[in-house]
Amino acid sequence: MRLAPRTGAIPAGILVAAVLLAACGREETGPAEYVGAAVCAACHGVETAAWVDSHHDLAMDVATPATVLPPVGSGLDFRGGVTRLERDGEEYRLVTPGPDGSPVAYPMPYVFGVFPLQQFLVPLPDGSLHAHT
Repeated sequence: MRLAPRTGAIPAGILVAAVLLAACGREETGPAEYVGAAVCAACHGVETAAWVDSHHDLAMDVATPATVLPPVGSGLDFRGGVTRLERDGEEYRLVTPGPDGSPVAYPMPYVFGVFPLQQFLVPLPDGSLHAHT
């Protein structure tokens, strides 16, 4: 059984065709870029207010004195050696046993997580980030 369209309703086929034709006339502007939370907040104030300072908001951040939770110099036993946190000016390093067991200082540009666990993100040679707990 076929239902008659509502008065004034646009048939779905015409609507899809109109959307496709409109998209074909657009200029390419290049790849999408991150616009920042402030742009989203302009229209999504309630959602932004719920997100600010939540664990999702604080999930990943640049390593700074305000975001790194353990004290500099603190360490823990790891793979037969000690892993410790160091700071040189504004830069943090994670000193941990390397592949041969001797200490290696890895740059630590980011932290991931806040409570109850914070992981340290260190860059690998292929450009990816490795979470080191």
